Amino acid sequence: MSVSPELNREPSSVLARLRAVLEAEHAALIGGDADAIERLAAEKLAACRALEALLSVGDLTPPLKEELRRLGETNRANGALVGALLQNAEAMLSALGGAAGGSSASVYRGDGQAAASLSTGRPLGKA
Repeated sequence: MSVSPELNREPSSVLARLRAVLEAEHAALIGGDADAIERLAAEKLAACRALEALLSVGDLTPPLKEELRRLGETNRANGALVGALLQNAEAMLSALGGAAGGSSASVYRGDGQAAASLSTGRPLGKA
């Protein structure tokens, strides 16, 4: 989705759109909706680019600066959620690797590139 020209002129519209995208992103992360997460990433990028364009030509008012600060907090919270979900997925892959008799499981880094295989020293269920 591209940001409409109206958003490029009105900071409060850009911030409102970014707020809506971050809230939808949070719901998609909680719900595990990969398609929505991918779509929202593109929307968030477009809104951030519009915000950068606005900031390059002028200052935000104090209320808009406060909203931008809150949006930063929301974005960091979503990032922390992504980190927790990634750790959970890596732990599950590690456990599955152990359950398969100590074989290793491939995982991906945050940038989508293949990472070193995970391997556990003992199979799942052995003490």
